[in-house]
Amino acid sequence: NRGYAQFAEDLRKSGVDLFDPTPATVAPGQVRFLQQDTHWAPEFMEEVARRLAEHIGRVTPLPANNLASYRLEEESVTRVGDLVDMLTLTKNQRIYAPQTIRIRKVVDNRTGRPYEPDPDADVLLVGDSYTNIYSQADMGWGSSAGLAEHLAYRLHRPVDVIAFNGGGTWRARAELARPENVERLERKKVIVYQFAARSLLGENWKIVPV
Repeated sequence: NRGYAQFAEDLRKSGVDLFDPTPATVAPGQVRFLQQDTHWAPEFMEEVARRLAEHIGRVTPLPANNLASYRLEEESVTRVGDLVDMLTLTKNQRIYAPQTIRIRKVVDNRTGRPYEPDPDADVLLVGDSYTNIYSQADMGWGSSAGLAEHLAYRLHRPVDVIAFNGGGTWRARAELARPENVERLERKKVIVYQFAARSLLGENWKIVPV
């Protein structure tokens, strides 16, 4: 898009840091997205979480958190994907075969339980279904293995999350702006706003006063 470079420049001039996860190159056969789903593959998501954590470390160094300790546990997940869901085929359809992927769940070493967002964390991730795809079990691709979890793992600290599926560019920002969240926001040092690039083309970015 010819306007993207100007958009990025305007953001930075306005004091908004921009992290673009677009890879410089994609090797032949390299998989970035699920076969029959609108979302990214877990390997690409994890790569973005790693690069984003490194970016945050350069732009806004955070104090060490010696209490946070996480580990990864692999899990296999099989599903057809949301593009097949949209076709509303019968459950016993054989046109589209399910895809099996490997996700890596983030587990809290202190409790032995899967990672959970922390409202008291000093990092907040605001996002959409790209944030939730491997976090919410009802999306069908596993749980506790999404962008927030892997960002926490890479930052070595808990992360707070506000993310909605299908909420467009408005719902998460509206939730962020609710008066009830004032105290919650006072504890934040970094706010990451994740959205799909396609939202720049087909969404109404109405102003949400905070």
